[in-house]
Amino acid sequence: MNIFDNIENKFDKKPDIIDKSNNLSFNIGELDNIICNKGIPKGKLIEFYGKESSGKTTIAYKLIANLQKQNASILLIDTTCSFDNKYAEDNGVDSNLLVYSKDDDGNIEDLIKEVLEGDIIDLVIIDSIANLNTIKLQKLIPLIHKSKTCVIYTNQIRYNIKKREETVASVKGFRFYTDIRINFKRIETLKKQDERIGYKLELNITKNKNTNILKSFEYDIYYGGNK
Repeated sequence: MNIFDNIENKFDKKPDIIDKSNNLSFNIGELDNIICNKGIPKGKLIEFYGKESSGKTTIAYKLIANLQKQNASILLIDTTCSFDNKYAEDNGVDSNLLVYSKDDDGNIEDLIKEVLEGDIIDLVIIDSIANLNTIKLQKLIPLIHKSKTCVIYTNQIRYNIKKREETVASVKGFRFYTDIRINFKRIETLKKQDERIGYKLELNITKNKNTNILKSFEYDIYYGGNK
């Protein structure tokens, strides 16, 4: 089954792009506002980066959940085979409507190219960056910018022992291809009495070609979904 058969099986028909003039909203007012007043613009390459368990995937799920309410078509490419269906559903995702692809052969860019040329997907999320092909990625950039599809990669910060510094795992120069970069930091554990009920995130917009406005804000994540 190819990706288009998968999509048509999910939606019973070829879906329409939800609204070619709209941005993609997280339904998190402050985050939408600091990016571009109404959320992430379509036709952009976005990077969510931060340490392990810093909320990148959780916020991606919240974006998916909000867009599904608008009948958006969404493709999740799972490069680490770590998709947690229950956790996704706890955060509002309807997995029955999510087009899911497990990247077994490393042809991420070829799959994205196929989707962009098909013009039937509103949002592509790659969780997370694997061994990207730099040459193929460069060829994708003009296709992304011409499309009505937003492409988001999640990326993990790791500590480089030799350099004694934190580094972002990615292909050389990836950050220069991106239109928007959001840094995720887990800054506080939320408790109710002695019970851990969630954590507080700090999200920093470190690159924004759309508005050149770089801001940060805090957001609370609760285990079992936000209350």
